[in-house]
Amino acid sequence: MTEPATTKMGTHRHADPPRVGSEGAEARRLIAELGPGFNARTVRVLTEGDLVAVHGVHDDGGHARAGFDVFRIDRGRLAEHWAAHQAVVATTASGNSQTDGPADVTRPQQGARNGRLVDYLIDTILIGRKHDRLKHFFVADLIQHDPLVGNGVKALTAAWRTPGTGYERRHTTIADGEFVLTVSTGTVRHAPRVFYDLFRVDRGMVVEHWNVTTERGGLPSSTPVAITAPESQGS
Repeated sequence: MTEPATTKMGTHRHADPPRVGSEGAEARRLIAELGPGFNARTVRVLTEGDLVAVHGVHDDGGHARAGFDVFRIDRGRLAEHWAAHQAVVATTASGNSQTDGPADVTRPQQGARNGRLVDYLIDTILIGRKHDRLKHFFVADLIQHDPLVGNGVKALTAAWRTPGTGYERRHTTIADGEFVLTVSTGTVRHAPRVFYDLFRVDRGMVVEHWNVTTERGGLPSSTPVAITAPESQGS
């Protein structure tokens, strides 16, 4: 599980910028215009309700950071912004980069179902520390983008079983088609952390995982609702 690699992560600010729409294209434009010397490469954009999540790479002068920007739109204006980024590394345990993989939402009608699946995964399996059941939610050959974790569900299970490491609360979920982003809090080796996890779901199983782990900072104000076990997974 990736530990914080740089400062300026897990930031949160209330904002009153120019009026923007709720479409992902507007979030792309906003990031691209953050300031002189700032370059951004947007890889994925997810939208659900009043939230827009952008996954990509920022470069503010030779310091590339991969991660997530989450925006909340209120009556056509950007009301809040959360960000979590970590340094881009040259070599990862899996051989995959921190952002590569499928980028486009191709099954928008599956967002609600996939969101419920991932909510149950976080709320019941991870928070409940039922790690022996992870194999029922992740394919065996899971594609992993955490720089410190190898491919496969066994490697991810071992990381989540690290002493003093665990999820305690899910704060928000953004589900758009086959992609689901969750923001949760917990600990890594007993130190408080915020977890941004992006899952790609295919036919009821997680097939790919990207993430950023930061020191605790601002969190989205949305709160989760109680859910029941997805029918495909049972109890």
